[in-house]
Amino acid sequence: MTGFNDRLFERMQEMNRVWIERLREIRQIESDYGTRLLRAESSSEAATICHEWMAKRLETVAYEQKAFTTAWIALISDATKSKFATPIKASEHDKRAAS
Repeated sequence: MTGFNDRLFERMQEMNRVWIERLREIRQIESDYGTRLLRAESSSEAATICHEWMAKRLETVAYEQKAFTTAWIALISDATKSKFATPIKASEHDKRAAS
């Protein structure tokens, strides 16, 4: 069972690392669009930038939901496989009763 817990912990750490990196990327995107918006010279240019920004944001959220779901399904799958692959040890009482 320890091997499973170690693998589970390692996978969760990797998920966390990926998530933190993704948050950094999102922060950079937000910063870039915010800078572009501040430099807009007309309301139509600002509206275009806002539209692009929201489209990018929607794309990012959809990607994050997919990545999150995929990662958790993999964890659940591993847990299920491990549960069925781990032999159940019979207690001493069960061993004596079988004899």
